[in-house]
Amino acid sequence: MVFQYDSHSYFLNNKKLMSVTFFLNKFKNKFDSDFYSKKIALREGKTQTEVLEEWKYKSLKSIKIGTAIHRIFEDYVNNKFIILNNELVFDYLNLDSDYFIEFNNKKNVSLKFIKDFFLTKRIIPIKSEYIVYNNTLAGQVDMICLDKNNNYYIFDFKTNKEIQKYSYNKKMLGEFNFLNDSNYYHYSLQLSIYKMLLKEYNISKLFLIHIKEHSYEFLECEDIFKKYKLDLNLFYK
Repeated sequence: MVFQYDSHSYFLNNKKLMSVTFFLNKFKNKFDSDFYSKKIALREGKTQTEVLEEWKYKSLKSIKIGTAIHRIFEDYVNNKFIILNNELVFDYLNLDSDYFIEFNNKKNVSLKFIKDFFLTKRIIPIKSEYIVYNNTLAGQVDMICLDKNNNYYIFDFKTNKEIQKYSYNKKMLGEFNFLNDSNYYHYSLQLSIYKMLLKEYNISKLFLIHIKEHSYEFLECEDIFKKYKLDLNLFYK
């Protein structure tokens, strides 16, 4: 398995595999940015261009902060940190100054999570950014963890503003049309697929770790393929 970071592409014996994220995008309703940006612009007394630029800025900010927070957890697993005056110190990614307050808050929440669970050995991180794949699909698991009872878990760290189960009566497309088209179910599907692709560990549960500005939250994902007895192979043949 070869992963090309710049293009975020996976290759197995020179065959390009489909990313799990790309695969799942086929079952999501496309967001009509033109329609909604016009609607919001009219409501808020702005131009459509201003609204689209605001969305672009918020999206980039979210991606950059999310990447920086993931880096903290990855570096912890790989022992890329030092302890200074009993505090963990990481080589944080350089971010735009406009992002500093939100990143600093979420960084502190991340460090608290590490102290609460990893340093106390309540949870032991085993792998970080672990690639899972079959002959068609591939993806990266944020973290595989182990508890004191030898239960393995998949952790997926999220820095979104919200994680929602509801979707205002909008359902996903195709074979997943019984699921709400919301980010909670998108993530649940993703982790459920990762679990099936992950042969080396017997995963007990799937968790989102929602890193917010002033707290963190565990959200257990539904193992969709197990719950509804779905065969993944039937979805891409």
